[in-house]
Amino acid sequence: VHVYDQDFQPIAARITPSAFLLAGQASRPVLVVVPFDGATERKVRICTESIPFPSEQTQIRAQICGKFFGHRRS
Repeated sequence: VHVYDQDFQPIAARITPSAFLLAGQASRPVLVVVPFDGATERKVRICTESIPFPSEQTQIRAQICGKFFGHRRS
């Protein structure tokens, strides 16, 4: 899992879990804590990668991203 700003520049976010294995058609919650650097709102992109196992015939690699709008709570 990787976190970027709205211009796809990397952000030093805390991600739990940062790496995991996931079966096809499955889902997994991920907690992402993003620094706001004094701002009250921030647009971020949270991305995950699909990396094939070496022993599999299909060798498709993909990156899936979602756009999120964060609000600072305190």
